[in-house]
Amino acid sequence: MSKAKYQLKKRLYRLKSIRRRRGFGIHSPFVFHLVTNVISAKLNYPALDNMHAIRKQTIDFLKNELQKDSFGTDVSGKLEKEIERIKKEEALDRLIFRVMNFSHPKRPVFMGSELGFTAGYMAKVDAEIPLQWIGNDVPLTLFQDIILNKWFVDNIVFVSITEINELKEIDFIVLSDSCSPELIEELVQNPANILAENSFMIIKNIHKNERMSKLWAECIQWKHFAISLDLFELGILIARRGMRKNDYVIKYRF
Repeated sequence: MSKAKYQLKKRLYRLKSIRRRRGFGIHSPFVFHLVTNVISAKLNYPALDNMHAIRKQTIDFLKNELQKDSFGTDVSGKLEKEIERIKKEEALDRLIFRVMNFSHPKRPVFMGSELGFTAGYMAKVDAEIPLQWIGNDVPLTLFQDIILNKWFVDNIVFVSITEINELKEIDFIVLSDSCSPELIEELVQNPANILAENSFMIIKNIHKNERMSKLWAECIQWKHFAISLDLFELGILIARRGMRKNDYVIKYRF
């Protein structure tokens, strides 16, 4: 998707979502509380105090590594993309942290092939709960180890894509746009077999390109989820016993 087309789509989204920017039109008390007191409340958390500085340090570190010109074209291209991701997604990662902190999951999962700042924020919600990470990128593994050491997190468990069908009762899952098509296909085939009855699923950058827009459109049709929240740069799906089906477009500035 071209940058001009993406910006036009974003403007149309904001016009469509203006009514629900502060929870107007949301009838579920649970969803209203989530939107007004979690999503819209940009609170500070002690666990995230040093993450902004670490993001800047990581960008400088990766730029220095690129200047060494000791990598192949494939790895260099991935590092350049990761630098842009780290720059742009801080507000998105903080929001994921808040929603996960609100939901108190017992079996969280991150799916994505990236350096893993999002996974780091998720791991910091509760250091006592293992965070399973599926789809980590092998060429980026060296940099992941260095960065994870900076975060002081040791509750991330790497899981092979071949083991995805062994996962059960997942109650919080974040799916990145960096996921491989194979990983997305594995999830889409049997979502009900993996997810708990009461669960959250967050998808990053749902309107970034045609692939992500198609995935979001498909996911909101799943019977497992009663509620969908379209925040343009991020989509939230909620499965909760007794909730009626509703799809909301929420105005949110990242």
